[in-house]
Amino acid sequence: MEQFRSPEIKPDIYTAIITLGSRLIGQDKLSLPGEMRAKATGIAIATGLTLIAILSGGGCPSEAKTMQNYILNIFSGISSDQLILEQNSTSTKSNMRYSAIIAQELHYSPESMAFITNAYHLPRALVYARIAGLDGITGLTAEGILIDHDNRWREIITQFYQSPEGRILKLRELLFLGAISPAMFLQTIRDLRRQNAYTSQP
Repeated sequence: MEQFRSPEIKPDIYTAIITLGSRLIGQDKLSLPGEMRAKATGIAIATGLTLIAILSGGGCPSEAKTMQNYILNIFSGISSDQLILEQNSTSTKSNMRYSAIIAQELHYSPESMAFITNAYHLPRALVYARIAGLDGITGLTAEGILIDHDNRWREIITQFYQSPEGRILKLRELLFLGAISPAMFLQTIRDLRRQNAYTSQP
C-alpha cells in the first residue's frame, strides 16, 4: 500500500514551478496522473506557493495547453499570464531541457524553483532535471499537494496505484532506474532522500 506524506516545502515561495505533462486521453482530456499534476499546480498558485508555473508538454493539442485550460476552468483567481506554456517537449527529458531554457531566459535559478510530477515519476524527473542543468531544483509530488489540500484525494490515489495502470507505471519506472548508470542511480537515491516527498511501504 502506498503511504504518502507531505513534501518538504521551503519557507519562501518558489519563483516558478515546472509542471511535467502526461499523455492525454483522446484529443483533449487529461489522464488521472495529468489531472493530479494540473490540479496540484493550481493549488500551488492559489495558496501562494508560487506565482508562476511553466506547463511543459507538447502534442496537438499540447499537454501544456490542456493543463492550462483545466487550471483556468477550475481556479478563477489564476490568470493565463501566470501559466507559461512549453509546447515542444515529447518526453520527460525534453520537458526538463526546454523548461530549463525558459527558466534561464527568465533568470530563474534552479535552487529557487520546484517541479511537480507524480510520485511514481519523481526518480526519472530528478535524473533528467540534473541532466538539464537544473541542479538544486525541488521535486514536489502532486499526490502530496493534493492530500494536504483535501484528504479525500487519498482514497483516489490509493485506488490508482492499486489499479493495473498504476502498477504498470510503477514497474516502468523501476525498469528505468535499473537501466541508468550506477553513479546516476546513487545520485538519484540521494536526491530522493533530500526531496523527502513520499514513501512506499508494503
